[in-house]
Amino acid sequence: MKFLTKYRTTISKWFAVAIFALLLTSTHSWSETSLLDPSMEYVGLTLIVIGAFGRVWTYLYICGRKTDELVVIGPYSITRNPLYLFSLILAVGFGFASENLIVFALILLLFGCVYPVTISSEEEELARRHGEAFRHYCQTVPRFIPRTLTLIQPTRYTVHLDQFGRVFIDSLLFISLFIFMETVEGLHFSGILPTFFLVP
Repeated sequence: MKFLTKYRTTISKWFAVAIFALLLTSTHSWSETSLLDPSMEYVGLTLIVIGAFGRVWTYLYICGRKTDELVVIGPYSITRNPLYLFSLILAVGFGFASENLIVFALILLLFGCVYPVTISSEEEELARRHGEAFRHYCQTVPRFIPRTLTLIQPTRYTVHLDQFGRVFIDSLLFISLFIFMETVEGLHFSGILPTFFLVP
């Protein structure tokens, strides 16, 4: 458990290398003119946009606070882990956009192995720091899947812009990755980029 938490960034980078290697050397077996092709792209792009800007919205509330303060408003009023929920939506979006079942499986494997452990570790730290307040929060707000979309929104809130800028740039990068994936697919089908094997 501690290994996955400590090295999750390194593990994620190696998974990313494997995924990009697959995208550069393979393509899907169905025709580019198939209805399945644009359907997966549109679903993927929609989920990527939701996930990317959901992460931006979440970071508005958590930047500069993390474990030091117990944030229970905004997205944190409907789920205790909105950042990871939107990250999952983002990951599934890239799975669809890749149009590659192997890539999709690798993405879900990474998320399923690393993030539940990370969530448990972070919640242990929050419980240690905030005690009864966090235990009450756990009783009223679900850990991952929201039970309601009723938000608790403040009229004013201080945002730490020094840390938020990087998060916004990361979100633009996620959109750029979708464009990159579509470009790679086009290069495969035009024959400019060689395809070594087909995947489902």
